[in-house]
Amino acid sequence: MGKNDRESWFLQVVFILISRVFMPRYDARLQILKYQIQMLRDRIDEPRIITEEWERAELMRLGALIDHDISDIMLVVKPKTYKVWLRKKAGKKPKRRGADRKRTRKSSS
Repeated sequence: MGKNDRESWFLQVVFILISRVFMPRYDARLQILKYQIQMLRDRIDEPRIITEEWERAELMRLGALIDHDISDIMLVVKPKTYKVWLRKKAGKKPKRRGADRKRTRKSSS
């Protein structure tokens, strides 16, 4: 085995190890996309997609596999809606932006 063969072998091993690190995240992204496609196929005749509770739970479970970084792959629901689901799951109350703006205006007067 020559020096170039050893270097080539080493680089192949390093590449394989690095690709294995990113594979679960890639697989989770594919699962999210496949699941959304299935949801759409189930409702092909309906004009609006209204998710069921178990579908939301599955989307959130799959989203957790990629640390809820769904902004570029969430196609069935808006990412903002997905974040609302996460807040509800965590038991947090939604932010009341309108009320905060009104208080700010009154206090500055």
